[in-house]
Amino acid sequence: MLKILNRFLRLLLLLVIAVLFQAQYSFAQCDNNQRRDAYKRLEGGTYLRDFKVTLPEKSGRRIPVEELSVLLNKGSRYRFVAQADPQRPGNPVVRIYDQFQEYVVAENGSQTVVFEFECNKTQVYNIQVYFQNGKDGCCILMLGLMGSK
Repeated sequence: MLKILNRFLRLLLLLVIAVLFQAQYSFAQCDNNQRRDAYKRLEGGTYLRDFKVTLPEKSGRRIPVEELSVLLNKGSRYRFVAQADPQRPGNPVVRIYDQFQEYVVAENGSQTVVFEFECNKTQVYNIQVYFQNGKDGCCILMLGLMGSK
């Protein structure tokens, strides 16, 4: 009887480890699949960089936000692509601003947000990424150069 119980506990432990590994692997896919999809949407632009944004569901009234900064050059046209993980409920919202004004708030209620930004002033711009209604989510925000004057 003790041997049967011991085997059962071993099998149960292996099952728990396998489930935990699978859950970790499914969240790790946010990195690779979304990066490939975002890159395809640059469509002829030059890849500059990307950011991985992972945020939990809101607790209380505050929506979790990722704050980023990028240096953009006057006369350049940039394309931003936010590609979310379809296994998570959050749809991305991207906001570009500086200390004086807000330039862009891009959202469309879907897993993919694509927009272009014509830079009129060389400076460091602040970028906020969050998910609609404070849902948990993971996305890749990719930045590409589409052209310069």
